[in-house]
Amino acid sequence: MHDLDHSPPGSPPSAPASRLSPRFAATYARVQQGALTQDNLYACLDHLLRLFTGMSAGLARSLDPSRPEIAALASGLDRPLQYERLLRFSVNLLRHLESQPSQQVLMDIFFPHAAREDLSAPLHTVWLQLSSEASPLPPLSRWAPGSLDQESLLPRYREVLESWVSACLPALREVEWQVAVNSRTGREEIQGWQLGSRLIPLMPACPWRPDESAADSNEAGEWSPQWSRSEFDRVIHHLQQRFPPLAALHPPDFLLAPLRHQVAHHASAYLLVDAPAGTGKSLSLAGLQQALSPDLAVLHFSVRTCFGGDFQTLIEEIDEGIQTRLDAQVTTMVPLGPLVIQELNRRYSPLSPAEKFQAYLSQLVLRNGQRFVLALDGLDEAFEGSDSSLSLADFLPDQLPDGIFLLLAYRGDGCSARLQRRITQLLERGALSLDFPLDKPVYTNWCQRIITASFVTPENAARLVEQGYPLMESRLLGQGVEADHLPPSNWPGKDEVLLDLIANLERRWGDPWLRLLMVLATAYNPVPIEELSDLGFSPSMVQELLYDVPALFLAERPTANTGWQLQLAHENLRLHLQEHYNHRYSQTCQRLAARAAHQLLHRPAWTSPDAEALHGGSFRLDCLYRWLLDSQNQELTESVVSNKPLGQFRNQVCAYLEQHGRFHHKLSILQA
Repeated sequence: MHDLDHSPPGSPPSAPASRLSPRFAATYARVQQGALTQDNLYACLDHLLRLFTGMSAGLARSLDPSRPEIAALASGLDRPLQYERLLRFSVNLLRHLESQPSQQVLMDIFFPHAAREDLSAPLHTVWLQLSSEASPLPPLSRWAPGSLDQESLLPRYREVLESWVSACLPALREVEWQVAVNSRTGREEIQGWQLGSRLIPLMPACPWRPDESAADSNEAGEWSPQWSRSEFDRVIHHLQQRFPPLAALHPPDFLLAPLRHQVAHHASAYLLVDAPAGTGKSLSLAGLQQALSPDLAVLHFSVRTCFGGDFQTLIEEIDEGIQTRLDAQVTTMVPLGPLVIQELNRRYSPLSPAEKFQAYLSQLVLRNGQRFVLALDGLDEAFEGSDSSLSLADFLPDQLPDGIFLLLAYRGDGCSARLQRRITQLLERGALSLDFPLDKPVYTNWCQRIITASFVTPENAARLVEQGYPLMESRLLGQGVEADHLPPSNWPGKDEVLLDLIANLERRWGDPWLRLLMVLATAYNPVPIEELSDLGFSPSMVQELLYDVPALFLAERPTANTGWQLQLAHENLRLHLQEHYNHRYSQTCQRLAARAAHQLLHRPAWTSPDAEALHGGSFRLDCLYRWLLDSQNQELTESVVSNKPLGQFRNQVCAYLEQHGRFHHKLSILQA
């Protein structure tokens, strides 16, 4: 071990693995080597916070087991704010207890001048708000990484880190760690610390060893370099293996048979699919296109992805979506085009939205000379604010033109009041309800077939169906068990599958895993695989996730003008992130926005864009503005909005989009 006295002048003290765990040492080595970034500083400070919270809380609990506050504060820790509260409570409690050798070790770290209160407290003690002095730097719970104008603050945060480590090394010379494998996660954790013969449990346990080497570890929260050709090939190989073509995805007979019957016996019809979340509605609709083609075209639109929450231009967005599908050669349907729609709007300007939509659909049938199914999937996911002047319900006419079969899929108890009223009216006027027979063998047999096809053993698939897990949870739980991310026995409850799986994957991959989920959750559109490389995600992490738990993702296969793309498999995943990771959600969006803005400003491919860069730049700008909005960081937002080069690039992208007929994509960027 290198003592502080032997450290080279001007360099931070070394942090041997035997004193501060290999996980901290791997990250701290990057800081020593001059890798002074917000991410690795955050990782170092975060690990120290968790380590010393566990030490202090465990010691306080062992010395004064009658205090219920410790157990209450230690339950369900997942954010720095909770760790800070527990650390402050434990240290302040220890200061007022009778002095013990183990207690003195911790007190020497935070209060080296305990007998002289007039002496200034160490910088890390001030930063942790353990002293009466006020720190000018925000604590970890209000850390704001990624801000474009924060580079001047990094040396000051580094001083906090050096102050803390300098105080730790002499104090912990005699401390030994108790390391064990967590039976639930299979990962090594520090579960206790020992001074002499006294063993003190950590409360809570702290990660010990990174899963990768220090050179390759992504645990420090850093961004990975762009992928090599071989890494791309391996990711594509996993996509090809784990996501079969739509032709292999057979929709259930209980949906396909009545739909074919209606098409054969009616000139037009409303077809309503009402089923709980996670039961397979979207999965079923995804297979209809192949099952009904070429006799009947199917246009499948996700309401949340395709329309956002602004229904003022619903007709134009559907038409533009048809053009996109035509360009990608996934449909033979031909749109009307913006000029025809403008003429329709002028001709039918006094009419209601439903009457205009009826006229549009009628013209679309005449233009193509064929009948088709228009599937609007996820009506319950349509965001409709209280001040919205138009609802999706306003566009649903009483009578559909001949040749139109409008399929509406939704979760009835999740629809807005306006949509619920309109759906009730449609049912009263003869709309057909396509039953999802959740309690009948025809549905459970289909579920078991889908689960088995999702790389789950037949035995586990049968057990999942028998125990009544919803289809989405069944696929995630089955794949999690097969890949050892969830226990082979003692399965979590139906409402806990997502929670346990994401928590265990976070332990496996750390913050980059959540960052990947946030990208997919906030993009609202499929994310090109190339963007995952540009955004700095580890290819090994992406490969493992695609192989182990493909049910987390929905993959779009390459088309005539796009490569492989990924998105979240279900809206429940997005809602779970917003509900359970609210604080980190905004933090992560801020870091992503800062990285995207930095790349747009400094990479030659963006500053001197060609057509390919403009096409990719439209996606990057769209994400950038969404991340800025969700970050709720006014300072960062103002610095991006006022940046002239970024404004010029935005104008170039908008001109490119208009030239290629992507008017509403252009509008979303301009309105950001």
